[in-house]
Amino acid sequence: MNVNESIVKLKDNLVDRDKAYALLTPFDGCVEEEFGGGQNLSFRPKEDDVVVLLKGSKEYSLEKPSLVKLSRLVGIPESYVEKIPVDLLFPHLSYWLKDKEVVVKGLLKGKDSDGRDRICGFLKENAEYYPATNVLRQADKIGTDYFLEGAEDISWRSGTFGLVFPKYEFDVSQEIGVNDYIYGGVKIRLSMFGEQAFKISAFLLTLICMNGMVSYKDIFTFNRHRATVGMDEFVYDGLNASLSALSKQVDSVRTLKNIALDSEHIVPYVEAMFDKIGIHQRTRVGVLEAIVSKSPKTMYELMNAITAAAHTVENRNDVFNLQLLGGFVVDHAERCGSCHRPF
Repeated sequence: MNVNESIVKLKDNLVDRDKAYALLTPFDGCVEEEFGGGQNLSFRPKEDDVVVLLKGSKEYSLEKPSLVKLSRLVGIPESYVEKIPVDLLFPHLSYWLKDKEVVVKGLLKGKDSDGRDRICGFLKENAEYYPATNVLRQADKIGTDYFLEGAEDISWRSGTFGLVFPKYEFDVSQEIGVNDYIYGGVKIRLSMFGEQAFKISAFLLTLICMNGMVSYKDIFTFNRHRATVGMDEFVYDGLNASLSALSKQVDSVRTLKNIALDSEHIVPYVEAMFDKIGIHQRTRVGVLEAIVSKSPKTMYELMNAITAAAHTVENRNDVFNLQLLGGFVVDHAERCGSCHRPF
C-alpha cells in the first residue's frame, strides 16, 4: 500500500478537517450567563418537555436534558427528576437557586420559536465552557492536515475523539506485517458541560485494521485548581507533548511481537486489566470471548485483539476504555521470568 492509497483509506474511514469543523460547530458559540445566587427565578412548563425559566421579567427556554442537568447541579438526583411530574420539581429548583443562593452558569445558544434565549445546558459556577472546535483551532497551529476519528462519540454531555495526523506515519511492515502502517495523533476527552476531566493522550491507529490505541502513560489532564496556564495553552501544549511521545509508543508496539504468551494466562490477565481500566460488566463477556477467539500468541496479537474488540461494543465509554486497554498492554508489556505470565 503506497502513501496515496493510505491517505485514501484514512479519508474513507475518518472525517477530514473541514467536515470535522462542520460536525463540531453546533457545540460552538454559546454565551455564559449566571443563574441563582438569590435571583428571583421561577419556572413553568411549556410543551413537549420544554420548560420556561423566568429571571425577573426575562424568559428563557430549556429542554428536558438541560432541566435534568440543572437539577443535578443543585443536588437533586436524576432518578428523582425522572419520577415526579415536572411542575413538582420547580419549587425544589427555586429553593436551591433563590433561597439557598446556589449559583450555576447557563449556556445560551440561539432562540426558540417564540424568540426566547435557549439554554442548551448548565455548568457549575467555577466550570469553564470549552467547545470542541477550540481543540481544532489549537491543532491548526500544528498543522491543518488531520482527520477526526470517533465523530459519533461527541455530544453536549461528553466528547471523545481522535485527531490523526498523516505526517506522523510509521512503517511497521518489517516487524508486524507487510504493508502495515501506524498513524499517530492524539485522543481527546472533554465535556462541554464540564462533566468530566479534560484529557489529552497520545493515540495510534493501525492502517490495515483501523484499530485505535490510546496511550496509558502519556495522558495530560487539565486541573483547574492547579493550572498555571489557560485552556488554550494547555490544549496546545498537550497536543505537542502527545505527538512528541508517538515515536516512543510505536517503538514499544514493535517490541510486542517478540513477547510470547502462554494461552492459560490470557483470560486471568485480561480480566485483571478489565478491573484496572473499569470495563462495564455487561461488556466483559463478549469482549473476552472475542479476544480468546483470536488465540493471541504474542503481546502484539493480544493488543490487536483488544483494540479490535472496540469495534464491536455499543457503549461509547467502553470503546475508549478498550483502546486505553490496548495502550496498557503496550506500556506494561513484561513477563514474569519464571512463569512467563504477563503482568
